[in-house]
Amino acid sequence: MENFSDPTVPGDLTENRQNGGMPTRRAVPGMSERVADIHHAIGSATRVTVLRYVLENPQATRSALVEATGMAPAPARLALAALEERGYITADVDGDRVGKTVRYSANRAKVSEDASAFLGWLLR
Repeated sequence: MENFSDPTVPGDLTENRQNGGMPTRRAVPGMSERVADIHHAIGSATRVTVLRYVLENPQATRSALVEATGMAPAPARLALAALEERGYITADVDGDRVGKTVRYSANRAKVSEDASAFLGWLLR
């Protein structure tokens, strides 16, 4: 088993901390950018919850997501932004969104293709 706290072990996660606490994210050997994107998208309960909600509720708003899931607004906003940045969801508003109702839809084809690529990488 890998040791995550021994400073004498090469590659130890304690060597590289962000904000003085949590270890920084390290790339998984042999993982393509596409596979890393879906891994990141499904690597947190918050992002999975948001992605699943938007997949099941096209044209979802952040307020509807928050109400339906019980999620706090800030984590919902961060998860939506991360999923949008990777192309798994799209918003119907470009540019400044302040004061606007933004509706989100999932890019089912990209989610499906990248999830298949992830499973192919995992089960190779």
